[in-house]
Amino acid sequence: MDSKFFNGILVLLFPDRIFKRAVKDEDAFKPLNSLLFSAVLFSSLGIYLLKNFTYFKLKISVLQVFLVILSVFFVFILVTSAVSGLLNWVYSMTLRIKSKKITSDFLGSFCTHAYTVPLWLFLIFLHIVLYTTWDNIFFIALSVAAMIRLLDLEARLVKAVYKMRLMQGYMLVFLQTLLFFLGSFIGYVFSRLIAGYR
Repeated sequence: MDSKFFNGILVLLFPDRIFKRAVKDEDAFKPLNSLLFSAVLFSSLGIYLLKNFTYFKLKISVLQVFLVILSVFFVFILVTSAVSGLLNWVYSMTLRIKSKKITSDFLGSFCTHAYTVPLWLFLIFLHIVLYTTWDNIFFIALSVAAMIRLLDLEARLVKAVYKMRLMQGYMLVFLQTLLFFLGSFIGYVFSRLIAGYR
């Protein structure tokens, strides 16, 4: 299963096939089309949720909706490029398979991350905007399940781009997640300490 526009959604169902095809094609136009579709879909959903499930009294014109979609599209491109470049650099500089460094592949990383980064950003948006409104066990369980699925996609992405085994991808993503939460915890502790001294 492969599509010009809908791979950002289909990747939840057929990740291995879509990632493999993206790396093989080495064509950035299909991921950009998918980013545009994701920007339209997630911007529309975001505006709807802001208007109906939050305390904001949002009034927005058609022109403003168009500008929001365009802005979100460019944010998706910038974040995808940044994430792809950073992770590709880290992997190619630090990881070795059979004593050989991993081959750098920014284009492959970008083409595959284009299908996962919008999902991550939309999940973060939902958590920030709706957490106080839907502060219940169902929302928390749904968020955790979505995050686990996205981490699984990240492991499969690493496997497809850098020709690793799936278990190696899982271990790498687990280590990244552990380091991220450790860094966030340390930052939180320091911020509380600094706030306490003031």
